[in-house]
Amino acid sequence: MITFSKDRKSNGTFILKQWLFTIALFFTPYLIDWIFKTHLVKAGYPYSMGAVVLFSVFDKITANRLHKLSFDNENQQVIFYYKSLFGKKRKIALYYEHAIVEVKAFKPNWYRKSESLNLYFLKKRTEIFYIDSNKDGFKTATLKEICKAAEDIPLKMKRL
Repeated sequence: MITFSKDRKSNGTFILKQWLFTIALFFTPYLIDWIFKTHLVKAGYPYSMGAVVLFSVFDKITANRLHKLSFDNENQQVIFYYKSLFGKKRKIALYYEHAIVEVKAFKPNWYRKSESLNLYFLKKRTEIFYIDSNKDGFKTATLKEICKAAEDIPLKMKRL
């Protein structure tokens, strides 16, 4: 059995940092109004941005984050161990014969400092699990090792 674990220690602190960044974006127009004495903030702004912040926080809290990924050669399965921030630990198993792995690589640019990978595990055409280094806490090197292990099994691979 080949097992990969996340590289980030705590998802809670990562989510808190993302949430604080979202709140900072919310208050930026108020700060600009206060410093430059403009009328950038209109009457409906707090309600619309408040809704955006609530949806953003809800999305970050309820997202399923992968903790461990195992390739079980004995039972011919890929096993995903995951949980949301306040949820309980769960697992999903995907048989090798039905598994398709889609790999999407991103090059570094002005907002992404380094190369990153997204892995999509599909059962035929249905997405079973999505692994992102930002969401799940896996380093790009670990995601590349997961790709290599999937190729060695061999699972069907698609490069996007």
